[in-house]
Amino acid sequence: MSYGPSPEIITSKMPEVDGLKAFATISPETGARWIDLTKNGSTIIVDMENGSTDSMTINTFPNSVTGGSHLVNIPLSMGGYAVLRGTSMACPLAAAIYALIAQVRGTFEPALIENLIASTASPRVFNNGTAYSNSLLLSKDVELEISHVPALTVYTYKNTALGDTFPNERTVEHATLKLSDTTITVDSGKNMTIEVRPTPPKGLDTKKLPVWSGFIELRTKNNTLLSLPYVGLSGSLHNATVLEPNAGLIIDTSNKESPVVIPANTTFILPNPKKIYDEDNVADLDDLKVTHYLTLGSPEVTADVVPMAIPGLNSTVSRSGNSSIGQVAGFPMLSRPAGIKSGAWVGELSGGSFVPAGMYKIVYRALKIYGDREKESDWDKAESQVFRIEYDP
Repeated sequence: MSYGPSPEIITSKMPEVDGLKAFATISPETGARWIDLTKNGSTIIVDMENGSTDSMTINTFPNSVTGGSHLVNIPLSMGGYAVLRGTSMACPLAAAIYALIAQVRGTFEPALIENLIASTASPRVFNNGTAYSNSLLLSKDVELEISHVPALTVYTYKNTALGDTFPNERTVEHATLKLSDTTITVDSGKNMTIEVRPTPPKGLDTKKLPVWSGFIELRTKNNTLLSLPYVGLSGSLHNATVLEPNAGLIIDTSNKESPVVIPANTTFILPNPKKIYDEDNVADLDDLKVTHYLTLGSPEVTADVVPMAIPGLNSTVSRSGNSSIGQVAGFPMLSRPAGIKSGAWVGELSGGSFVPAGMYKIVYRALKIYGDREKESDWDKAESQVFRIEYDP
């Protein structure tokens, strides 16, 4: 556990310490209190869970509360308002919604507010300004009609090798749901359990990992509506490729509009490790960008530096038939989302040492979803071109 001297200073990088299995940050107030408790003989027990893997295994409830475009404030010189997308736009709106509901309900209980938002959000029509549904505040018995509203099915892949981009390929084929009840009466202050059995859509190309979804609607006699979203996937996430063989090539990104793959045996002049933080000495040197692209998320990605017959240099690790002298600094990476990851490399290994001048390639390995780290067949592999490293004097 780590905390900074003030709420504005946060250390989020996991330190590279042998045997360290988890790392998290806490507020300065919490850190100070825990230290006082340990001085008094108390034991602090922390149950840490990496929740980011839920999205890649679909072990998650589809409870998003905002859409893809948001009206946001921007500097007046840029117009004052704009419609933008991304988590930086969605989080403030989500926080405001949570705060308004918490104010009305008189509680900040996360699970309750999360369920309230997920069940009362309108899945199809434009928000009419209603903060919450009155049906959840009824003080009398209520009769509900239960029905199924399917949504379009979308494919993860546009072919069996590359992840698709929005708007994904779609199909009208959808799941069917078998409901144990279609009409129920719920007494005030009570609850009932409804059994729902889904049957996946038929006739889909499961190699392209189709994602199907929809809503279970609960409607009162006065037409007040609640909706419970669901999501499913056909196909095998474990068998899906997360890293293509050519997804580790070094790319020249100096022209952001048209990045190109560098030729094999390219030489990179890197900054002298002793002067690495001297901007005057590194400004005009080469930029070696190590890059890998994941078509799906991966629980773990490694990047081994493999020497190409450098005299006197002994490898320390052998993986996937390659002799490695260590991993690129910052690797292994855990719970990596899909997409491209690119960063400048100055020759530093994860242990803090620097590789000597010479010829190398980088071998990436990405663990398949639900993969076993001990099974080599559960890792996808990609290699960079062979390249030469030299250091500035």
